[in-house]
Amino acid sequence: MSIDTSSGMLRLSVLAGLDENGPIYLIKENELLLRAEDVWDMEYSGACLKIWRIIDGARTVFIDLALEPEIIIIRRMNSHFNGRLFRVRKLRAPRRRALDSVASRVAEYERLFERLAAEIDGRPAVYGLHNGVDIDAVVREGRKQIVKMHLERDLKDGLRREFNWDWAYSLWVLGRVLERSPVFGEASRERVNLPPAVLALHERVAEIKAKHRRHFEALEDVVAEYGGMIYLGNVALDSAR
Repeated sequence: MSIDTSSGMLRLSVLAGLDENGPIYLIKENELLLRAEDVWDMEYSGACLKIWRIIDGARTVFIDLALEPEIIIIRRMNSHFNGRLFRVRKLRAPRRRALDSVASRVAEYERLFERLAAEIDGRPAVYGLHNGVDIDAVVREGRKQIVKMHLERDLKDGLRREFNWDWAYSLWVLGRVLERSPVFGEASRERVNLPPAVLALHERVAEIKAKHRRHFEALEDVVAEYGGMIYLGNVALDSAR
């Protein structure tokens, strides 16, 4: 879908699908295009557009989106592109008992990391200072990051086996718990050494998320699926794994 405002007015185009003959439009530059064999229902309110498709008497959400001057937010979608299902859907929240179990496991791994990190920090210095840089401190930090990476991988694999969750779902559940972790959470990740262009991109993304907070909060549990891939946040996962 796209929005064109170059003429001074908003022109919305929405694809209903894509095949070898090219795009099939549901809406093209504000004109609603409906095929005779399909039955549709549509609601537009408060800069939000929701379209249902009636198939065999059942009403299914085709697309649910919010239109903002800068962005288009897809909240739900059920369509096909080149014969493959493309959908945007909200994940089912895990049971409270499972979430508590995950939190307990993460706390156990946090304690393990702190113990291993203390062992790394306690090793004697070997390289010393070079051009004002404490090489031993750099090496210790690198080793701790490697330990943390392995612990996160073990957490993911353990959750899949314990709860029989698929890869994408276990990663999503674990991510909900890890984001609050002082050891594995986003706040613990070092960014000061990132290139200026990457830091600027992070700042721009943060501005957009702050401006459209209510939409992004609603999208926290939403994934996109297409062609055997599941897109979770900014991570693409092979659903066959």
